[in-house]
Formats: sequence, C-alpha cells, structure tokens
Amino acid sequence: TDGKNLNRVFPGKKDGTLSDRIAEVITREVIERATHVIDIHCGDGNEWLRPYSYWVVTSAPAVVEASKQMALAFGLDHIVIDTERPTSPGESIYLANTAETRGKSGLTVESGGWGQTDEASIARIERGVAGVLRHLKMRAEGPEPVTQAVWLGPNEVLRSKFTGLLYPVAEPGQTVAKGALIARVTDFHGTLLQEIRSPYAGEVLYVVATPPINEGEPVGFVAERVAGPEWRPGK
Repeated sequence: TDGKNLNRVFPGKKDGTLSDRIAEVITREVIERATHVIDIHCGDGNEWLRPYSYWVVTSAPAVVEASKQMALAFGLDHIVIDTERPTSPGESIYLANTAETRGKSGLTVESGGWGQTDEASIARIERGVAGVLRHLKMRAEGPEPVTQAVWLGPNEVLRSKFTGLLYPVAEPGQTVAKGALIARVTDFHGTLLQEIRSPYAGEVLYVVATPPINEGEPVGFVAERVAGPEWRPGK
C-alpha cells in the first residue's frame, strides 16, 4: 500500500507508513528479544535463483565470527561476504543487519523462487534451520555444517535502464567471464535497447526470468569467487 520494500526500511518507525510500522514491530518484538536471527527468503515471484546466503562482516568482530559459524551451520554452500551493510542501528535498512547492528548474529538465506513451493527448496530451508538449532545446542542432533563453502566477494545487482521486455541469457549457477552477456532488453516491438553484461568473472546467483521489466528493476545478481572467508576489499 505504500510502495516500499519491507526489507529496506529497518529498523522502522512507529509513526511511519505501513511498511515502516511492520519493521518497527519486528525490530522491537522479535530482533531485540532474540540472540540469533535468520531472515529466510526465496526468490521474488519472477526470480530464478541458485541457493545462497549472505554473511555480513561490517559489525563487531565477535558478531561477525558468530554469524559466519551460523552461515556454515545452515549449510548452503554458496556464501556472499557482504561488506557494504550500514553500521548504524538507526539506519540498519535490512532485517538481518538490524540484528547485527544490535550485537546479535544475523543471517539472510535464499532458497526457492518463481513464487513456487517446491519440495527441494522447502527441504533445504528445513535442513538449514535444523543445522543452526544443533549449532546453538537447541537440539541434540541435526545436519553437519558445510565444510567446502564457495565464498563470494565483489557482487552487483544488475538493473535494466529501460522499460520493455527482458530476455535472460545466463542461468543461475552459471560461471561467467567478465563482460559475458547476462540478458537483453528490447522494446515492445523487439528493438534491442540494452545488453546487460557481467561486471565480474564470477557466478550468476539469480536472474529475472519473466518478460516484463521496468526501468531500474533488477535483472540478475552476479558475484565473484574469492579465496576464502578472510577476503575483504583491498586485501
């Protein structure tokens, strides 16, 4: 009703619009009362993705380490090292980052897409939650943590500069060279408007797989593989 993305307005406002007020309640009643927070996502209704998680590394060292262990315990083998989240509790923007800026371990996971409830994506999330519960000693048994994670560093959400029709070329999980074609955008009569190419030699984590596209909307997400969890910009 307010045109906002709930996961872009944290920690929210009591006197704001509907999304602001929902975020404020989640912050106050869930995040501030928790010790660990998992924000479980699937791809948007038009997104085709391979499963991955975000590990935020912009908070206190102890929180960063605890969040890494939680990401490994969840078990998704592709982990994006996120170095660009805000550090201010009052402008945390994202749900999991709101936990991090308050000294709590936070994790965002992605599994599923296209608005579907497929069994494999659901099972992957159930397995991940069970792994974290075991890691936190909230249950005696559960899956082992991932031991061979693919660490992803520099990343970019690719966006359309035009309103028109989207034709994805790359697929989720595909390894691409720098400059590789990810998608094309045409007008409604088929005239080419934009070729969207990868800024990195890396891996495609999601692409939008439905034709309608508006100016400024995401087209895909590409991330570069890095040597390990110790990677940071400039190292």
